[in-house]
Amino acid sequence: MKGFRPQTQASPDRLDEMSRRLEVAVEIDTTGWLRDGLELRYVLGPNRTIRPTMVRVACNANIDELLAQGSVVMRCARYNNTLGELHSLRNRLSALVLRGQPSLEPGSDVWRAFQELSRLGDVISRRQSDRMGNNVVNLKTLDLEVAFFESYHTKLAAIITTAEKTEKAKGVNPARQAMDAGD
Repeated sequence: MKGFRPQTQASPDRLDEMSRRLEVAVEIDTTGWLRDGLELRYVLGPNRTIRPTMVRVACNANIDELLAQGSVVMRCARYNNTLGELHSLRNRLSALVLRGQPSLEPGSDVWRAFQELSRLGDVISRRQSDRMGNNVVNLKTLDLEVAFFESYHTKLAAIITTAEKTEKAKGVNPARQAMDAGD
């Protein structure tokens, strides 16, 4: 048949190629547990970032499809960057609140954002425990987590950016406030 390519399955002779292209050590699962996919094993870093240590690949997985999915390391970097951006948002909002701009009126968008970001570590921890337990995750779940945290960031960034613009429009000078506080 024209265009037909036989499926290339995981095999010991393809381990080096898989490791190089996925950018992490690869092990073939011979237990049958994985069926036709792969799982990423990782260790936690600062602020619950993840560092890949190994990928387990099902022995009957279509290697060409897996390799087409791209670098595991790059996916982890995207996840970690998203968490870092959320931590930066938390710091920006904390700085605004310390300067008294804006006031945290219960029920306001800024108040809700402050409440959510003050629990950021717990949210990340709970999601990792529920979806990435035992420091193992499949790539589809990792991609879904990245999408969740990117959406979470987008929602909260809009609120914080608005609060920062409001502060600026009021003529509040954060540097001057810091100097005045030191007097």
